[in-house]
Amino acid sequence: MRLIKLLTCLSLVSAVRSECRTYSVGGENDYELCWKVVGEKIEMNVSVITEGWIGFGLAEPNGGSMPGADIVTVEWIDEQPVVKDRFAVSKTTPEEDECEHSDWEIEGFIRDNGRVNGTITRFLTVPDKKRDRDIVPGETRIILAYGDVPHFGYHSHKRLATEAHLVPGGEALPLPEYEIEIDLRMDNVSIAGKRTNYICRSFDMAEYLPDILTGTEYHAVSFSALDDTPLGAAIHGYQYHHSFFHSCPGQNDVWDSFVDSHNQSEPDCMALLGGSCQAISYGWAVGANAVNLPPEAGFRYGDVTPGAHRWMILQMHYDNPIGAPAGPDTSGVRIRLTTTMRQHDAEVFDVGDPYVQVPTPLPSNEHVTIQVDCPSECTSSFTSDITVFSTMSHMHQMGTRMRMTHWRDGEFVDELSNIDYWDFNLQIVKPYTTTIRAGDSIHTQCHYYNTWPDTMYFGSGTDYEMCLGLLWVYPRTNVQYCGFWPGELSACNLETFPAPGTSDPTVLRDPVYPVVFGNAMGCVPSDQDDDHTPGKDVGLFVGGLATGGLIAAAAVFFYLKGKVVTSAASPAFVEIKEPVPDSVVTHQHGPNPMRPNDYGSAGGGAL
Repeated sequence: MRLIKLLTCLSLVSAVRSECRTYSVGGENDYELCWKVVGEKIEMNVSVITEGWIGFGLAEPNGGSMPGADIVTVEWIDEQPVVKDRFAVSKTTPEEDECEHSDWEIEGFIRDNGRVNGTITRFLTVPDKKRDRDIVPGETRIILAYGDVPHFGYHSHKRLATEAHLVPGGEALPLPEYEIEIDLRMDNVSIAGKRTNYICRSFDMAEYLPDILTGTEYHAVSFSALDDTPLGAAIHGYQYHHSFFHSCPGQNDVWDSFVDSHNQSEPDCMALLGGSCQAISYGWAVGANAVNLPPEAGFRYGDVTPGAHRWMILQMHYDNPIGAPAGPDTSGVRIRLTTTMRQHDAEVFDVGDPYVQVPTPLPSNEHVTIQVDCPSECTSSFTSDITVFSTMSHMHQMGTRMRMTHWRDGEFVDELSNIDYWDFNLQIVKPYTTTIRAGDSIHTQCHYYNTWPDTMYFGSGTDYEMCLGLLWVYPRTNVQYCGFWPGELSACNLETFPAPGTSDPTVLRDPVYPVVFGNAMGCVPSDQDDDHTPGKDVGLFVGGLATGGLIAAAAVFFYLKGKVVTSAASPAFVEIKEPVPDSVVTHQHGPNPMRPNDYGSAGGGAL
């Protein structure tokens, strides 16, 4: 009988196998997934080292964790496999989708010799977009889990958030061909016994690429983080929170001050965005993946061409919530380079609140939304149009939802990023291609829900908040930062523009939000509205100049009166049904109310 079962398992694998990947979920190589598209359906064979339940999910597409996931589970009831269609809106037990249809079907599931094997089938496109997700071409964020008991339950450590290309097309940028690989690390730095630690180290790239002194130039084509803190995080309680790789225009005083990476002068290290070394060639935050560049672009390293990178500073932010001295740490960045120069030089373009200057308080147990704008007055100074090839969104632990939209002449162009279910631990770099022209504007909206008992503020520590978008673009232009600045201004690099009309109402010009996944009542198609109960969330918008109308730079409180709905299961998420509120009340801020953080400054501009 066991031989028959084994042959059946092999037959299933053979029937479905087109592309396969093996994942380490609860142990080494314990979850195999094979898939192929057959007509309008996808067939997936799973083989998991367990005799209990298994789970597979289509995660929040721009984040990747369990909240926002469309999930299928297979459990064993009376020794028979039973499929359940589920969805998740938080990191709790996924709810069963009680709609009449189940989008997932199973075939041939067996338990044999310590493994569960079988086939899961589903249509690529589903009618109910509120509890199910379409499977689209390109990279799909997925979640995997299993348990050791027959009935579905808590997975403990047996879970993984990852990605797979389930449907051909829209592929993520592959690792390009390169000639040299360089690891730039911190020099066994000590983590001080306080929450927020910023440590910088200077690098002369001529030490690693000596031929740049004789005119050779390189294009960096791939960046990835070197995180040496996981063991330290478990034992000592600190975490590698983010890194920025800054470029100085020459060997100046700022660069000289960080030749010794044990320099603990944190205000100076943190202030790189406000000084001569503010240009960035790489940025990483918790959970981010590698950045691979398209074939037509690279970050130029050399000593001849104006703007080429040579004098670099690696800025590291360590989060140390326990506050005990820790380390030594040697985290850093890996760069892959080629002497086959590409057509364009690339750069990182920061939008939103890049200098961390938003003065908005985040009261306890309240929903707050801010909008910060990169205005057309700034992008009008572009020396050329720019092409976006990847995006990354950044908030901290009170963030719940984030969206970046692109506008031209007051009209919506496209959505650069939309994360309905924010996960601080999964800040992925997402390939996306669009062109931003001189005179365009970018709106960044960040949503927060403060669960702490105290009012919180914006700042550079992990226990503060941020609202920042990173765009990887080419060609390199004359503007690297565009966004909010206090005092009724908008920032364009270190220049500022006045924001007129601060007494006028702030209005949202974004198109109607799509229905938030999982935040719906009843089983209705995606083109119908639910009969929502009016909510009472507070939306707060902070704007600079904006194309097509006047935006107040002062904070504006308004009640949406039926335009906002909150999910009872996940109250941090807000569906904005209409772009214009019924009433608006202006509110002028006094001095920046942010309380000082560990190094004595509330703002400063770093992740």
